[in-house]
Formats: sequence, C-alpha cells, structure tokens
Amino acid sequence: EIVSETLDLPIEGNMEFSIGLRFCVVGEILKPNKECYPCGSDMSGVAREYSLNLSDSACKSCPVDAYCWGGANIGPKSGFWRISSLSENFLRCPNEVACR
Repeated sequence: EIVSETLDLPIEGNMEFSIGLRFCVVGEILKPNKECYPCGSDMSGVAREYSLNLSDSACKSCPVDAYCWGGANIGPKSGFWRISSLSENFLRCPNEVACR
C-alpha cells in the first residue's frame, strides 16, 4: 500500500529534495500505523517470532521443531528438515544422521 501525504509549509523559493520509501521485506509485518515491524529476535535461538510471507498480518510463534532468530531467519532443529527455506513445515528426518 502506498501512503501519500501533503504538507503545507510556508517556504519561499524553490526547494528540491528526495525521499526514499520501501515496502516491508520478508521477516517484517506491516503494522496498522503503516510502519514495517521486524518480527522478534533473540540470537540465543530461544523460541521467538518469525514471518516468511509478505502477506502475514502478524508475526508467528516459532515452531517447536525449529530455531528462530528473528525476521525470516528460521531453521530446523537437529533431527528435522524442510523442503525449502520458505517452508514453515518441518518434518522429522527419516535418517537422523543426515539431519544433524
């Protein structure tokens, strides 16, 4: 969503300036105030929040079979795997040695 605002400032003469805007990125959610909010992080790997989908309206709690480090940084715990880095479905490994 693009937000537009008009400001009436009492300025004489010509002014030129540039404003850079960006959309939220994977790992952030768009809050009602139109600000991008990064999902919770804790570098210890303790279960926190994540988001892997730009359409998420809220951060999600870390799955019990995954480590979450905030934003879109999520990975499988030992003994689990997932089909892609964007998958939220963690599966128990059929061969535990391969998933350490």
